[in-house]
Amino acid sequence: MRVEDRLKKITTLLAEIARENNADLVQESLKDLRLNSRKRSKQLNYRLSTFPYRRFIEYLNYKFSERGLNVSEIDAKRTSIACPICGYIDKKNRLDKETFKCRRCGFTFNAQYVACLNLFSRSDDGKVAIRSRRLFLTARKTAQVVAVNVAPNEPPNKMRWLREKPVQVTKILVVTKR
Repeated sequence: MRVEDRLKKITTLLAEIARENNADLVQESLKDLRLNSRKRSKQLNYRLSTFPYRRFIEYLNYKFSERGLNVSEIDAKRTSIACPICGYIDKKNRLDKETFKCRRCGFTFNAQYVACLNLFSRSDDGKVAIRSRRLFLTARKTAQVVAVNVAPNEPPNKMRWLREKPVQVTKILVVTKR
């Protein structure tokens, strides 16, 4: 019963944060999570094998739909090795577990963030772009520029976003040439 209660509290908290920021949920379509045969500690293996993934996803979907937010499931294949800027796919783009560097355009970023940017692009929600060495997320539906760290509470009307300047992401991006 404690597990159920914690799952409900966590999913409610996530849904409330998303509602406050007018954000939808994009989740990876993960399969065979329990078949990972990496050697870990017995305690961690036990916790991972007993975590109720399916129930967590069900609660999350329910809480989001209850608040009128969209949930979309996206194929996670090659999200961590594909460049979100130029689309180049190569296993060698992953320098190590934490670092991504595109071998074609030189885009360098944290590998986990790159996977999230690729999921964002695949959700038909937006496009990732670089302008003046800054990273931007551009919504495809309205072609507006939205900062990664700012989600508007209301959808902007057409005339307002045409007059505004693009919002820039915090300075965490390094772009290098080969």
